[in-house]
Amino acid sequence: MVFPFRWSVLFDDGFSRPLAQENLIRISILQLNTKVFVQSPDGFYDPGVVCGHFREGDKIGYDVELDSGITKRLSFFLISI
Repeated sequence: MVFPFRWSVLFDDGFSRPLAQENLIRISILQLNTKVFVQSPDGFYDPGVVCGHFREGDKIGYDVELDSGITKRLSFFLISI
């Protein structure tokens, strides 16, 4: 269902929600040095910064340096801004 000035957004967890157009960011890839949050295995989010992009076969994603100094190579769906 689409509302005026709202978009129906399908999230990685499979749920769909209407979002106001002003709350959407239209980009294909995050810029270097963009501050992000990375989902950890325990379900919490750790702050970090995009320090690179990668493509390995059919996998694409970001290299993110966490505030702890550790750099991780992550799929798009583990990143939030």
